[in-house]
Amino acid sequence: MKNILIIVICFHLGILRAQELNYCKYFYLDVSETESKGKTIQLYSPEINLDGDDKFSSFLKKHDNRFNYLLLNKIADLDRIAAIFPDTMKLNDEFCRSLSDNKNIVNYFKNLTPRSLTTWEQKEVLFSIDEMMMVASRYFYVDKVNEKDTTLISHICVGIHGQNEIGSSSDLTLLEAFTFEGIFYYLLKDSPPLFERNFDDYLKHSLEMNKRKFTTFEILLNAVRNECYTEMYQNDDLKRKLVKYYKRNKNNLNFELKINGS
Repeated sequence: MKNILIIVICFHLGILRAQELNYCKYFYLDVSETESKGKTIQLYSPEINLDGDDKFSSFLKKHDNRFNYLLLNKIADLDRIAAIFPDTMKLNDEFCRSLSDNKNIVNYFKNLTPRSLTTWEQKEVLFSIDEMMMVASRYFYVDKVNEKDTTLISHICVGIHGQNEIGSSSDLTLLEAFTFEGIFYYLLKDSPPLFERNFDDYLKHSLEMNKRKFTTFEILLNAVRNECYTEMYQNDDLKRKLVKYYKRNKNNLNFELKINGS
């Protein structure tokens, strides 16, 4: 009976410790000022503190991109907080408050944190492979067409992307953060993934085809951009790699990916 009691007490203490994970320790707003053309310009960006040696810090060092995505895309009002600079103590307090008071952000953080370090509800969020590929394809973005020589400027993931163009009635934020991390995981390997080379090929082919029916640069840009979305949505290598990455990380992601046969 005593052993059972000890197990129960330890179990509850474990839950309490998990609930006390303070995300403010790990994320901060970096603010600096620089001079340009005689004017002072303020630069700021939310950052991750990777100097810790606790379990969550160790996890962050391997999975920082899922949280980077949230910090860069889901936190508003940063200009107001940055304006508090150079009072860094007050600035950090306000940034912490903006995170802690935002229930959506806290829930996203929790659902992207291993269950051993936080508290999860039973997995209820279910995404399909189609949704995963729809989200992933929007990170392969065509920025513009150079009007002088009709060359393309494009990028993968970084900066502007096409997530806001999806218009889904579902909240795809967790899927966005996961695919962002998964794509970068493969892009940062020593040899480029096949899907990256495929994207380059799609760009060249689509541009060549659409230039033959040129009317305006805007129409040309939209045609190439949307065709590349479609091609990456259907890309088998990207799909296989993201499914593999999900299977490897499903224990630190609080959502289910509906894979055929599962």
